[in-house]
Amino acid sequence: MGDSTVCPGDRLFNAAEYLAGAGTYVKGDQIYTSLVGIPQSFAGSSTAEDKRPVVEVVRSGSKVKIPEAGNIVIAKVNKVNPRLASASLLCVNTQPLNDSFSGIIRQQDVRATEIDKVELYSCFRPGDLVRAEVISLGDSRSYYLSTAKNDLGVVYAKSLNGAPMIPLSWQEMQCPVTKVVEKRKLVAHGYKKLIMQVGSGSHVPCVVLPRGQKSGCLPNGLEVECFVYAPSLAQHMQSSALIISHAGSGSVFEALRLRKPLIAVPNVILMANHQAELAEHLEAMGHLVSATPATLVDAVRQLKASKLVPYEKGSPRGIVAAIDELMGFAAS
Repeated sequence: MGDSTVCPGDRLFNAAEYLAGAGTYVKGDQIYTSLVGIPQSFAGSSTAEDKRPVVEVVRSGSKVKIPEAGNIVIAKVNKVNPRLASASLLCVNTQPLNDSFSGIIRQQDVRATEIDKVELYSCFRPGDLVRAEVISLGDSRSYYLSTAKNDLGVVYAKSLNGAPMIPLSWQEMQCPVTKVVEKRKLVAHGYKKLIMQVGSGSHVPCVVLPRGQKSGCLPNGLEVECFVYAPSLAQHMQSSALIISHAGSGSVFEALRLRKPLIAVPNVILMANHQAELAEHLEAMGHLVSATPATLVDAVRQLKASKLVPYEKGSPRGIVAAIDELMGFAAS
């Protein structure tokens, strides 16, 4: 097509010969432009039933990014029904989109396993932001999107109360205000950042980050940061979705008082293995998950934070009464 500029309301093509794309609309049997720009046409998807070419209008002077198969996009969910979720594409490969593009996530494209058991409303809700892969051009109006891979799924969601929710696992999020748990299909476990206090020992982390490097980003998008010492860990703990700690009583009970999911990894060489005893006891009560360095990865993968029992601070009256009895003080 030529480089001539069209204005809103200009007639472009007969709707029987072309499909209306971005920047156009159909009225009667004709396609019209809805913005100022240059009309372009391209072949429709080879998998679509309708083989007519697509016409769209590109804003003058702008270089439009068109999503392609294999691109990673961020999309906002608009509607959900039992068969699919429809969404508006916002970004493609981290580049914001200036034009409107639509996508659909079909039931069979939500996850890679147990596809027949997928319930769309337990995976997405209107308003959710989803990280997805473009798997095909779909039909003339919507791209086919997939969240089947572990690094794809919901990245941001608000609760029915309107508060941004906190990921509990790869399929659950919790409202920090009401504590109500809602189901979602999350990016892996929904964790986007790993913060490590490494201490002043002789060991230097060199697996997730190159030796000597204090921060970075892994290929899967996980941000990593480490530090030797901080005056207080309270801010880090308060903002975390999951805490992994040794099983010293101070760290354990601080995490439990904050109502944060906790995986405790006891240091078994300290003080007659008291850390292991504490971790095992609190795990038996359902307050945390106890792990070893060898089982930590599986513990994170299998964590069901909503199943943990909230820790309630105990009353000191019992131990006070026991001391009074031991010392021979009369009960008041």
